[in-house]
Formats: sequence, structure tokens, C-alpha cells
Amino acid sequence: MKLDRVVSFLDKWYDIRLLFSPGIYNKFDNSDREYFDELNLKGSKLFYFLNNYLKYKLEDLLGDRFYVCLVFYSEDERGSDLSDKIQLVKECGINIPSDYVSVNRYIEDYEVYCNYFFYEESVDNLSKYISGTLAIDLMEGIPRLPCDAFYIKRDMTKVVNVYDDRGMDVVNLYSHKII
Repeated sequence: MKLDRVVSFLDKWYDIRLLFSPGIYNKFDNSDREYFDELNLKGSKLFYFLNNYLKYKLEDLLGDRFYVCLVFYSEDERGSDLSDKIQLVKECGINIPSDYVSVNRYIEDYEVYCNYFFYEESVDNLSKYISGTLAIDLMEGIPRLPCDAFYIKRDMTKVVNVYDDRGMDVVNLYSHKII
């Protein structure tokens, strides 16, 4: 499935602004939520445990290849700090491919502009995303993602968001055929 058709499908059936919404713990209203704070691990032990656990869990949920949606937030429509944020993504070892699809939307409830970058990714790079997400709260000295990362199964049946060391949401999307 071509990437532009993936984005059109998601926006038509789910509204990108609602599906990939800002905020903590409220990415998805109707999701299977898994909490990690019950593991009773701290610091680097929790970081390395979750990194390995999530890599295998997400590989099982998503398969070898999947789509990524990075959501960058900005107070201005042009996203004047976007190039700085993309540089921080690169520091996590993540390369946004040149064939990405970009969508810019304003979310009135949060008074913020969202720049959505969609592209296809390999499970081989999954640890970079997980580390960048978990480093926000758990590890000093490890590059941090300056955005939210969502992972979309290629058959469009699941969207996953690991929001931090507290947990992740898995949304089962209603499957529609795209011709």
C-alpha cells in the first residue's frame, strides 16, 4: 500500500487530529492499555528491561515492517523549530526517509499545530524509537525523541503508542479495504 493512501485512509476514517492527539495517558480513549509502573524496577534497570520487552512485544504486534507517525508540536503554523527537532530525531539514530508524507493540522483544544510525518520503517530500527521515548524520563545522556511516535501495522488494524516508562496504548482499528 502506498504511503499517501495510508495517510488518506487514516484521515478519512479516523481523523488524524483525533487518532494522534497530544497529551499524556489520553492518546487513545478506547485502547488496550498496558502499565509498566507495576514492574517495581528503577532507572537503568527499568530502561534496559523495557527496551528489550517492548522491542519483542512491538515486533509481535507490528511485524517486520510497519508505518511510523512522528508528531511534532509547534505554536506556529510554519513549525519554525521543526528543523531543530528533526536534528534531535537524527541524534537518536533515526533517519526520516525522503519519501515521507507530511500533514500539518491545528488542534484547537490544545492550541497547537501538529506536523505529522508518516513513513515506513523496519523492526531493525525499533530500539532507536523505544530508547528515544524511554530516555525522556529514565536515562541521562541518551538522545531523546522531541516528538510523539506512533506505530501503525501495515494492514491498518493496529496503532501503538509507547508514551513513556509508564505504559503503552494499543488501538485495534476497524479494518477497511482500500482499493
